[in-house]
Amino acid sequence: RSTLFPYTTLFRSLINFLEKNIQDDDLTGIGTLAAAYANRGIIKDRKENYEGALEDYLKAIKIDEEAVGGPGFGTVILNYKFKSSSVKKRAIYIYEQLQLPENDRVLKIKELDEGQVMHKPGKL
Repeated sequence: RSTLFPYTTLFRSLINFLEKNIQDDDLTGIGTLAAAYANRGIIKDRKENYEGALEDYLKAIKIDEEAVGGPGFGTVILNYKFKSSSVKKRAIYIYEQLQLPENDRVLKIKELDEGQVMHKPGKL
């Protein structure tokens, strides 16, 4: 089992709970649901499940694009060494790479991947 396994289970449970209980006017809940999908996508991305990651990224964007639009100013400052990607940019990149022949794909770059951070609803 991967060290990311507990997080996958946690996000699955959170997503299930929110989808059953969230109200249409609950902006915090909607942002949290989008962030949960984005974060589960990040986990799938790190586990090299790129199709699953893309699916979760697209779901997050559809739910609340602003909530997963990228790190806020505070996060950017705290992680100044790395240029964090947005969920949308990563989804587009994965989609484009998956259209290429398998041997031509570049889906993982260790140095850049290490600088990516989890998403919180809204901005920090």
